[in-house]
Amino acid sequence: MINNEIAVICRLDAIDTKNGYSRAMELYDYLSDNYYINIIVPCELNMFVDTPTNLSSTISMQIISSDNITNNEEQGIWKYYDNLPENEELVEKLRIAAEGSSVIICEGIYFLPIAKKAFPDRKIILRALDIEYDRLSWSLSLTNDASNKENTKELRETIFNFEKKAYEMCSGILTATNDDTKRICDLFGVDSKKISVLPICLSDISKLKILAPRKREKTAIIRCLIVSTLLENPDCFLNLAKKNKNVEFHIIGQSSAQFDNAPNNIITYGVVSDERMCEISNICDFAVNISHMTFGMNVKMLDYFSWGIPIIANKLGVRGYNVKEYQEYIPADFDTFEKAFEYFLNMNENQRYELAVNGFNHICIEYDYSKYLDVFLEISGLSTEESETNYEFYIFGAGKIGKIVLEQLTSKGYTCVGFVDNNLTRKGDIYYGKKIFAPCDAFLDLKSNMQRKRIVIAVNSKFFPSVIRQVLSEIDYEQVLIHGDKYGGILNNKLIDINKLKSL
Repeated sequence: MINNEIAVICRLDAIDTKNGYSRAMELYDYLSDNYYINIIVPCELNMFVDTPTNLSSTISMQIISSDNITNNEEQGIWKYYDNLPENEELVEKLRIAAEGSSVIICEGIYFLPIAKKAFPDRKIILRALDIEYDRLSWSLSLTNDASNKENTKELRETIFNFEKKAYEMCSGILTATNDDTKRICDLFGVDSKKISVLPICLSDISKLKILAPRKREKTAIIRCLIVSTLLENPDCFLNLAKKNKNVEFHIIGQSSAQFDNAPNNIITYGVVSDERMCEISNICDFAVNISHMTFGMNVKMLDYFSWGIPIIANKLGVRGYNVKEYQEYIPADFDTFEKAFEYFLNMNENQRYELAVNGFNHICIEYDYSKYLDVFLEISGLSTEESETNYEFYIFGAGKIGKIVLEQLTSKGYTCVGFVDNNLTRKGDIYYGKKIFAPCDAFLDLKSNMQRKRIVIAVNSKFFPSVIRQVLSEIDYEQVLIHGDKYGGILNNKLIDINKLKSL
């Protein structure tokens, strides 16, 4: 049951696009089974509604905005975030939005300064999925931006100092890989004891059964899948396509624009839905990831592995996944890709299938968020004691909604004492295997066991006002939970305004 609130402070790109950042946010979907997740996006454009939007019964999101502009665009992004704490209105709104949260997490280094200003004495965890200094260097190398060396040098120094200060401000750091941990320690002088590794994982392993690897017969046409925003060396694939008419390259993402004048055996799709991506992967024989990205985890690999197809990748492409060469993937780089491709061609169907199965099984076992729960609890200071307390529940309302609540409670391993109903003629009856109690008897038990027992209000809107008044007149508010018909879940009292309840 929900006992603690976690505030997650992030940028808009973490929630509104399907990229590595939004994929990483699936951690909070997993945590929302036991904790209330409060996602907060600070913004200086006052065009958003400040009130929270309920994404589910245990996850809400709000964009807090302000009329006050503390910076102009000419100052640059790092100066902007460094000066953001000067916006007192935004600081106060952040303080109010996260006031009830037991833990504050910043997704990335951007909002550390304003979070620290709002909560100078609170524990703030930084989830550093990228090393921004390395990401900038990588981006500059791709664009060959050497036209103004002095400006480039100044930019590097600015981001270095901002990132170093962010690591110093936070109480603990979560990285995605061991390599990133070492790099942060070496580059910024951070104590390794301050850092824990929590990789980006699959949100729901149970759903992968439908994507399990299958044997693919050798055909005259070999289809290669590439999902990418930007390819450093598109000529590598263009040249191979021109030389091998029996190979089709199926390219998904913004990198499609790099193949405008490509031969017919290069098929581009642009940006597509997850469902369409999965469909395309189903017709492909193998996938490729030979990017030179030098930070974080390349999360497209989660898709590749979970789609159950063989993979050719370089060491940077599989960083953080701990996979073995030739057992779970075929190693290659741009200069050795053609050789790796020939190696794949010479594999028989069983060998290709075994490669895909090994990768698929490895991901299912190692990249499940449940395996890393202890890492998160330790660095955040939360414990499982509250969330795993052996609470026993009464359900007020022996009807259709009560039955739904019973199923939700039992599916999560909680004990249901029985139902409570104002129809005293039903006292002692059995409803879906549980005894029906009179309210007075249940209230007496609840008051005697305040630490161990709770009651969930599960009645329709017609009876809700009278029932909530009845319950609150007898037992402590902390023992009361409510089934929200709008969201189909059990709402904890942190989501409910007690004054509004009492006024019903």
